[in-house]
Amino acid sequence: MTPENGKEPLSEFRRKTIFLALVVAQDPKVAVVPSRRLMMKRFGVTESEIRQIELEGMAKSLPGGRSDADPICQLPNSIQ
Repeated sequence: MTPENGKEPLSEFRRKTIFLALVVAQDPKVAVVPSRRLMMKRFGVTESEIRQIELEGMAKSLPGGRSDADPICQLPNSIQ
């Protein structure tokens, strides 16, 4: 990711954390746009950063931004 407004680029770990939170928020009841706003407020990121994180997570087919090959990083069944 490129820096936006002079901010440091988000680390891969931070992007995955935000993507996981976004996926978890959208699963039960929260629609896409409100969940983006929640993540913007919670993590102090811009809408552009959220959209980039969404695209990256979906392009890599990462459930919650986690790798299927890494069992330590898999989501518990209760929140998948």
